[in-house]
Amino acid sequence: MNKETLIDILTARSDYMKKLKLNKFRNQIKERIKKLIKKQEFNELENIDVSFIKDFSGLFQDCKNLTSLKFLKKWNVHNGKDFRDMFFGCSNLESLEGLENWNVKNGTNFSYMFFECGNIKSLKPLKNWNVSKGIHFQTMFCECKLIKSLKPLKNWNVSNGRIFARMFEKCFNLESLKGLENWNLSKGEDFRWMFYDCYNFKSFKPLKKWDVHNGISIGSMLSLHKGIILFKPLEKLTFRY
Repeated sequence: MNKETLIDILTARSDYMKKLKLNKFRNQIKERIKKLIKKQEFNELENIDVSFIKDFSGLFQDCKNLTSLKFLKKWNVHNGKDFRDMFFGCSNLESLEGLENWNVKNGTNFSYMFFECGNIKSLKPLKNWNVSKGIHFQTMFCECKLIKSLKPLKNWNVSNGRIFARMFEKCFNLESLKGLENWNLSKGEDFRWMFYDCYNFKSFKPLKKWDVHNGISIGSMLSLHKGIILFKPLEKLTFRY
């Protein structure tokens, strides 16, 4: 075995050991977080270093006693890729304040992130989120029943998004789709039930420029149970079935 080969082997082994240690460290942090959540010691989470964590999925799922996220304002989540189910079922959560400065630029999966957060009144804290790598957005705000406006999402870059099914389903108090006018959905494929049961807004006009030609799952995208809806602005939308 020559010297170069030996160096390569030792380097590869060293990299492998570093990766194992990093994964172990990540798991230890997540276990600590879960224990604090179980004890409902939320304020103790404020200064935990989460900068190495990539998978935040389900971290606060079904935390019924969680009412505020202000203790998360210092969290550095820039390495996070998977945020699915993170606050799923936090039915008493009243505000998203604390998430304003989260750097989610590496996130690819935001599905079910705020599903059943029925007491949230505004998405304003998320207005500066960089979701440009996001692929999965399904059911992200489903059953956020008190949200009235989507304007905070107007600068979201969802150009890499593929799955938008049920994203705003059962947002009963949603008054308008303004804010979504310039969303680039050209790569979107699944739009099923996207606005199902959102029966308080009266027009789809903000969506008239949407490019959804790659859509292959459109079932009940625009279905509503009641309300006077003006479908005319959507006459030129085309889908790929």
